Formats: sequence, structure tokens, C-alpha cells
Amino acid sequence: MDSRKKDLLHHPRVQQVLDSSPLLLRKFPPEDYREFLLCGSLEEYNAGETIVSEKEHFVNDGWLVVDGSVSLFKEDVYIAKLHPGDFIGETFLFKNRAPSGTLIATRPTAVIRLKREDVLKFFESRPDRLFKMFIMNLIDLQNQKLIYAGKKLLYIQRKLAYQTNEDN
Repeated sequence: MDSRKKDLLHHPRVQQVLDSSPLLLRKFPPEDYREFLLCGSLEEYNAGETIVSEKEHFVNDGWLVVDGSVSLFKEDVYIAKLHPGDFIGETFLFKNRAPSGTLIATRPTAVIRLKREDVLKFFESRPDRLFKMFIMNLIDLQNQKLIYAGKKLLYIQRKLAYQTNEDN
């Protein structure tokens, strides 16, 4: 393992996610969790800098927020704020795709960028059960995002209904 990769695990901005694994990597054995993180590279951004734009055509990457916070925008509309441990673009393993939104650092932020090819190599060298665990976590994460989106849609519908009643 080269020293740059080894240094990633000792970087002060990565320590927070080493102490508690993100939902996507829940139940990974500690050694596999650390090795998974080593598939990526640390990127640091200042407040206001774009991590990825929805205008990019295809990306093969996923991002794990390790420090700071990131705002997700879709067509210039604020969608959500992401914090350490949140994963963005988690379906990157399955196909080339356009980013689902634009990610902007809301304060000094660090992310680990994971490239599809490196993560696929990681899973090829591990027992099948680890990839199955990843898939189950991915399904759980997608379910949580759907629940959040449903709640947000319900809030908007209620707000619109309230405004319509006030206008009448």
C-alpha cells in the first residue's frame, strides 16, 4: 500500500467517519471498511466550491462526505444538506450516469471520491457476502431517501393546499 493511501486513514478530516461507519457500509468488518475507504482519494473544497455539477454528462464516481457539509441542488433548487457519513451517488457501481444533482460545499469540506473501477476491484477480491451486504445497505439507503422525498412532497402539497384555501 503506498504511503498516500495509508495517510488517508490518518488524515484528521477522515477520523470522524472512521469512528462510525456510514449507512452504506454498515456491518462491514473494520478491516474491510478501512480498505474500502482506501479505494478512494481525499478531496478538499472551500465553501461555495462545486464538487460535481449535474451538467456533467457521465460520472463513474461516488462521494463520501468525511468533514464539513455539502448542499445538493437540482436545477438550482435546494434539495438537501449532507453531512459527514453521507454518501452521494451510491449507485455509481451499476452504470455510467449523469450526476443526479449539483453538489456544493457549504463550508470547508472533505470528501472521499470513489471511482467505480477501484471499488469493483475491491469487491472482486472479497467474499460475495460483503457485496451482498453493500447491496442490502444500498437498498436501505434508497428506501430512506424515498421516505424523505415523500415527506418533503407531502409538506409541499399541504403548503400549496393551505395557500389555495387562503386565496379563496
